[in-house]
Order: sequence, then structure tokens, then C-alpha cells
Amino acid sequence: MARPAGGSLRLTHAQIKALHQIRHALSESNVVWAITGSTAFAIRGLDTVAHDIDLQTDATGAYTIQRLLAPYMVWPVRYRISPKVRSHFGRAIIVGVIVEIMGSIEKRRADGAWASAPNLSALIEWISWDGNTWPVLALDYEASAYHALGRHDVANRLESWITDHA
Repeated sequence: MARPAGGSLRLTHAQIKALHQIRHALSESNVVWAITGSTAFAIRGLDTVAHDIDLQTDATGAYTIQRLLAPYMVWPVRYRISPKVRSHFGRAIIVGVIVEIMGSIEKRRADGAWASAPNLSALIEWISWDGNTWPVLALDYEASAYHALGRHDVANRLESWITDHA
């Protein structure tokens, strides 16, 4: 596992290898994409365990990423709806690591209506890590997204981290 400056474990070697393969595969495309969820938190230095790699993009980007990661795809990208989220969703496995692709993700609001997919370009922050810069979603957006999904424990942890590192 990779050890950041704080010394605690963050990502496995397989996850790091998968991230580099994703970066390489997408490097020549015009796809707007970002790492989100626990892997993005680990890249930032939060003390968390990442179980998979989540990529967020728009609908067109999801299908482009599927094409660029074709050898690794195990669930083709298609429009999927769950009680709380709808998106163009697919799954790949790269060096044994699950990679979830989410395009134009919309979350159900408390009133039952669907919130529009965010403008990812406005939410991406570039973090220097492992010799490269990586697109990750802004933590304040991540916290609000986790609140919207009812995962207040994660959202509160992110908000505390933001406050502690301001």
C-alpha cells in the first residue's frame, strides 16, 4: 500500500496501478472526468480505506470511457436508476480493482424530484499525488452529495476534514 506523508495506509499497489492505467487510457481523450469517493479521499490524504475506484463524468464521457477501457469492462455502461441515484453506469475491473463509471449522475432530492447532474468542470480540483496531478471532485461538493444520499457519517467526516485543513 502507498504511504502518504502521514504514514497511514491509503491505497493498495493494485489500486495505484489501476489509477495509472486509467489515466493513461484517458490521457488523449477530451473527456471531462474526476475520481470521486473513497479513492479521491485517499489521494487527498484522508485516513480512509478505498475499496474501488469511482469515476464521474457526463453521459457522453461514460460511453467514451467505456470504449477506452473496453478490455476491462464487465458491465457495459447503460442508463440505470436506483431509488436514490440515476446515471449512465458501468463497471470495469483493472488489475483486480473494481472501477465504477458514472455519467451524468443525478441524485433524488428529499422532495422526490431529481437534482440535475452537476457541471463537473466547475467541481474538479487537481491534486498532486504519486508523480502526477489527478482530477478529484471538490470536497464540499462530495460532502453535500453524501448528505443527499443519506450518508451523513461520511459527509460529516469530510466537513470536519475541510475545517481542520482550511
